[in-house]
Amino acid sequence: MSKKFKTQDYFRYPKLGKRWRRPKGLQSKLRLKKGGSGMLVSIGYGTKASQRNTVNGVKYCMVSNENDLSSADAKAVMISSGVGAKKTAEIAARAKELGVRILNMKKVKRAGKVNKAKQKKSAEKKVDGKKETGGKEGDSKKEEQKTGEGKKGA
Repeated sequence: MSKKFKTQDYFRYPKLGKRWRRPKGLQSKLRLKKGGSGMLVSIGYGTKASQRNTVNGVKYCMVSNENDLSSADAKAVMISSGVGAKKTAEIAARAKELGVRILNMKKVKRAGKVNKAKQKKSAEKKVDGKKETGGKEGDSKKEEQKTGEGKKGA
């Protein structure tokens, strides 16, 4: 709901939150539409049918992979929340080729940062060289016991 419509007495009880809940009390001034008690949701406040389900007047569709992107008729798309950083970057590149606008660019920017960090981390591993294959200190003692070298009284 809009900022216009707030739950009755939301300022008294922080637990309620500002989201809209219809007042059902018998003596509720908000339910009775008394002046100064706030606004009651009614059908007249609805969005125009032409503006509904749009972002800045542009119709969009949800995309979760590159195939969805190519089959989409909309001029703008929104990448699903379940898509990871790697796929998001791929979808963004394909959208740029097709000239399709991505509405949730924050997700794309975050994906770019994540991918850069992963590349940097893998580059550091390559520079360090091979990993040390030695295990814990306890492993060498176990090997000694198996061979019989580390036994007492033998």
